[in-house]
Amino acid sequence: MNKKILGLMTAILVVMMALYACKKDSGGSGGGDNDPDNPFIGTWLSDDYEDAVLEITVSTWRLEYRGDLMNSGTYEANGNSATLRITKVNPDLSDAEVGDVGTAKVSGGGKTLTVTFDDDVDTFTKKEEEPGNNLFVGTWISDEYEDAVLEVKASTWILEYRGDLMYNGTYTFKGNNATLTITKVNPDLSDAEVGDEGTATVSGDGKTLTVIFDGDVDTFTKDGGTPPPPPPPPPPGDDLYREPYLGFGASMSAVKSYEDRTLSEEGDNSLVFLGENKDVNVVYYGFVSGQLDFDLVVLNCAEKKAMDFLSEKYAYVGSQDGIEYFETSDETTYVALYYHSQVGLSVEYGLWADKSSFPTIKKSIKADLLKSHK
Repeated sequence: MNKKILGLMTAILVVMMALYACKKDSGGSGGGDNDPDNPFIGTWLSDDYEDAVLEITVSTWRLEYRGDLMNSGTYEANGNSATLRITKVNPDLSDAEVGDVGTAKVSGGGKTLTVTFDDDVDTFTKKEEEPGNNLFVGTWISDEYEDAVLEVKASTWILEYRGDLMYNGTYTFKGNNATLTITKVNPDLSDAEVGDEGTATVSGDGKTLTVIFDGDVDTFTKDGGTPPPPPPPPPPGDDLYREPYLGFGASMSAVKSYEDRTLSEEGDNSLVFLGENKDVNVVYYGFVSGQLDFDLVVLNCAEKKAMDFLSEKYAYVGSQDGIEYFETSDETTYVALYYHSQVGLSVEYGLWADKSSFPTIKKSIKADLLKSHK
């Protein structure tokens, strides 16, 4: 049994090394990550032990028996052949050693994997996804950036911008929801980090995808699918001002599609709309990395009128340092009334980060731009 398990581990290691070699052959350290024809990536089921499963990603592999790690490692690939190296061993399930090297080969139209380790030969059969079971698989086009494309396979994904890797990784899913993990980052195109985790949700019809990483929200449309409908129109005017767009994480284009106020200024990280009545100077939207971070409504009315308006519309939370805090009915967004030192009475909207304490108001607004509309 131990020799068989060792042989199985070796096979997995070989597969992983094969994948790594494929990366090198396709153009440098990141080439394999972009190779949609890598035959090793996927889930492989042992032909000898029904409870042994080999998971292979773009450069690593992991062999489990009944859900417990046997061993894992890295691999280098060259076409359908690979060299595997063991980097971790569970001594309770395997007598392999860290540093052991084996070989692997994919055959049978990419459905059979043969692993040889220390003269022990083990075979695996690739697990096929049930038709229609995984709605994430496919090519997804960014709704915000026309040159950004997300390719999703059975267990891996890669995001490219104009053909260059931004970052990629692995994922697990259940139904229409998935958890994504970043395994490689191009620092020239992204400030994400290896190990970052995010979530993804695919619509019931499988045509739209929403991805969230560290509070940033991106939406995609499946290649060949129907683009999502535009945001709903603003609600009817209230007695003081219409509520600004609260889709934090959205793009500038989404905010402009929503707003029917007159656009006055557009900066790299801001949009300024003229107020809709004499009580509102401007409505300011602040962005970070192209994603909506906060809203600011700059008023031209008495503080009591603003307090009465906010008290009727939102739930009062409390006050601190002269700032009056409210929150929306879904308890996700704070609403802060305060005097900005340069632009006057303002109402700020943003997502709660930690409800155990009051949020810090934004200091990054372009006061000189806002003052021009006083």
